[in-house]
Amino acid sequence: MNTRHFLKACVAASLAALAFGALAQTYPSRPVKIIIPFPPGGTLDFVGRQLAQRLSEQMGQPFVVENRAGGNGIIGADVVSKAPADGYTLLFNASTFTSAPMTMRSVPYSVIKDFTPIALVAKAPLSVAINKNLPITDIKSLVQYAKANPGKMTFAVGSVGSAGHMSTELLKRSAGIEYTVVPYKGTAPAFQDLIGGQIDGFIDPILGSLQYHKGGL
Repeated sequence: MNTRHFLKACVAASLAALAFGALAQTYPSRPVKIIIPFPPGGTLDFVGRQLAQRLSEQMGQPFVVENRAGGNGIIGADVVSKAPADGYTLLFNASTFTSAPMTMRSVPYSVIKDFTPIALVAKAPLSVAINKNLPITDIKSLVQYAKANPGKMTFAVGSVGSAGHMSTELLKRSAGIEYTVVPYKGTAPAFQDLIGGQIDGFIDPILGSLQYHKGGL
């Protein structure tokens, strides 16, 4: 089974009549806010803070990260959609930004009309992280364990409609196994419960899981 799906993270600013030619000569002339619509400590937050640091160094003005979590990323995106379209309030988001309008009943903004995409910042393959107390070392042993314990395993989902969520459902269907999918409000709390043993598995971009793996968890 091919598990190499990619996280597509992009920066977006409120859409309006923004004179990019004139702006480029003086921008930024004051601090820039980067809204991350998920809690601190997750994959998106990790990448976003690295980006903010580099931009601050290169642009000569502070790029300040502000976490506005909630609503599967909708709350933070809504804050940016209502901000002045002057380039000083940016949104750093992932695949859920485009999938939310299709997976949620409604969102208070238009992805197409209210935002302008600026850059594709990162791509990363997904990784399958399993609680270290389980006798699972690869996909084969995961499938064997799940089939021997039908419906007993639990897999976290960092956000509904994300690449990790879709892959979690795809693994279940493709391998013919059953487990409970548990939605979380971001990847950080999902990893915390995975490490603590409250959750058995989590499929997430490797950029996030490597932080914990390198830490010996």
